[in-house]
This record gives sequence, structure tokens and C-alpha cells, in this order.
Amino acid sequence: RAFRAGIRSVYRHRFSFQCFGLENIPQGKPYIITPNHTSHLDTLTVLTALGQYSHQLWTLAARDYWFGNRFQGWFAHTCLNAIPIERNGNFSQFLQDLRMANDVMAQNNGLLIFPEGTRSLDGKLQPFKPGILSLLIYGQQVPIIPAYIKGTYQVLPKGQSLPKKHPIQIAFGKPLLLEVSQNPEHITENTEKYQAFLTELEKRVAELGKTLS
Repeated sequence: RAFRAGIRSVYRHRFSFQCFGLENIPQGKPYIITPNHTSHLDTLTVLTALGQYSHQLWTLAARDYWFGNRFQGWFAHTCLNAIPIERNGNFSQFLQDLRMANDVMAQNNGLLIFPEGTRSLDGKLQPFKPGILSLLIYGQQVPIIPAYIKGTYQVLPKGQSLPKKHPIQIAFGKPLLLEVSQNPEHITENTEKYQAFLTELEKRVAELGKTLS
């Protein structure tokens, strides 16, 4: 809590932080936020936007990057509410991580996922990767909140270690819901719906970016 209070102060005074569409975040039920990703500050930006409700948001974080050593893993889990997610081809571990993510949402918490998979090198929106949102088919069906973060790329892009002073904004869009059958025989139909949903979600995130000044 002390860490997040300090971050909120920095965002207000150094980054002239602005948040739009916070009313689109559900209260008292699970949801998934899916913003663009250009900086390590993106997670802090979402947490800062949620304010007093930030403790109810958990973040999917790359197991090989954020949990590579004990201190980094402690920081990610304690300060960012991070849940490790496998991204290096260990399918069994990936399924275990998805189950953990679903357990978190089953307790009416939110989940933060970056569908691009990694930070953008040029600040532009990258294609959404299908694997990272697999729990939309295999887990419970929850509202998906598109979001766009602007300014973090200018503050702290990939490869830079010292943040610059620059305004940061975030906009949350209206929730989307992917409705799929839980019958294993419908996996082909579900996959087609999922691909169309992912395309629409990417489009919504890009449109939110255009609304920010």
C-alpha cells in the first residue's frame, strides 16, 4: 500500500496523470483489462488509475522475466500483484498458470493482461497474440475491458533505465464479452469466435488511443 501511494503521488505531480472511462470497470465481479504495452510503467499506470481498488487487480507477468530471481519475483508478486505465466512452450506449466489466473478471478478479482505479449519497440500497437488470452475459452467468461495507455513510451521505453517527465493518460473502453460453448465438441466453432473477438478487441484498443489528446 505504501509503494502504491508513493507511485500515485509521482504520477500526479510528475506525469500529470489523467484517467478516462473508469466507470467501465465492473465492481464486485471478475473482469479482464487488456491495454496496449510500451513500457514497464504500464502496469503501474493501470494500478494508479484503479486507486483504492488496485489491490483487487492481478497481473499476468512473464515467468522467465519477472520471476527469474527471488527478489524480482517478490517485488512482482508483492507490489504488482503479479501471477507468473509461462511463455516458453511448457504447455503443462502454461495450463497450471491459467488455472491460477482463473482461481484469482473466481474470487471476484480483476486480471490485467497485455495481449501484445511484450513491449512495443516503437510505441505502436502490435498484433494481439492469441495464446495469452486462452483463458477466455478455457476459463470462466468475464467482461473484457479494452484500454489504451499513452505517454509511458515517452517516459520509459524499452531499453531505457531512467524515466523522463511526460504526461501519461489512460482510457478504459466499454466491456466486451466473448460467449463460447463449454462443450469440448464445439472447439472449432469457439476458436473461430475467439479469433473474431481478438480482432475486434484490438480494434477497440486502437480506437481508444485516438481519443486521447
